[in-house]
Amino acid sequence: MKLEARPGQALSSHLQGVADRAEKFGEKFHSEHYCRVAALIHDYGKASPEWQRYLYEPQSRMSHAPESAGLALQLFGKLGLPLAYAIKGHHSHLPDWHGDLDRFMTLPQDALIAALNPDSFLGDDKVLRQGLMREIGRIGAVTTEYLPLWIRMIASALIDADRLDAEAFDSPDAGALRGRYESW
Repeated sequence: MKLEARPGQALSSHLQGVADRAEKFGEKFHSEHYCRVAALIHDYGKASPEWQRYLYEPQSRMSHAPESAGLALQLFGKLGLPLAYAIKGHHSHLPDWHGDLDRFMTLPQDALIAALNPDSFLGDDKVLRQGLMREIGRIGAVTTEYLPLWIRMIASALIDADRLDAEAFDSPDAGALRGRYESW
């Protein structure tokens, strides 16, 4: 089964496009690896058979973010919390640090993991893994006042990259106009 992010767009292509953009945004605040990993797993929940049916036969509103956030926790444990919060909020709002965690602890099922195989995109990329661990190491050195801002920056990079990739797919002419002007 070909997995799609939206009708006609391969999920793998979307994840890669968002990851490339998010990584570039993350360079501005020295978190490019964290932003890339967040982007690579942000739509993991779309690999479910239910989501794939939903794309062409929408019955009611359906979310994919809880499963995607759950994958961050499954892959990285507590160190994945900043990723999980950013991913959970990429279509709504950032969850409350104290109290909302249990609402998205729905971990992906084995079938989801087999369908998308996280190792296929995290795999043996030593640069990505080393960079991610370096960025995770910095978390311990930051103040508690900085951590929420950092998570918001990751979420912002993810949300902007996600919207820009969707625009590039849905409206290629509009997407082609992006990047012609110097930005921050």
